[in-house]
Amino acid sequence: MEAAAAIVGAVAFVIGAVLTYRASSRGTDHNRIKALEDRVDKLERINGHLWTYNRELVDHIYRGKPPPPPPPPEAMGLRVA
Repeated sequence: MEAAAAIVGAVAFVIGAVLTYRASSRGTDHNRIKALEDRVDKLERINGHLWTYNRELVDHIYRGKPPPPPPPPEAMGLRVA
């Protein structure tokens, strides 16, 4: 009888530990996903600025305009002072 109680106690302990781990990792996963989504949003904005700037450079060259090329967008932080 004591062996059965010990087995039930051990199983309950393991189940409790697994549930606790899953509950604690959910918050961590949510925070990680949010951080990754924010990073993707930022990179997509930068990519849009780069695409626009690249288009301006191609147009500048295609129209045969002389140097200097158009300055990079300020939003990218690439402005050289």
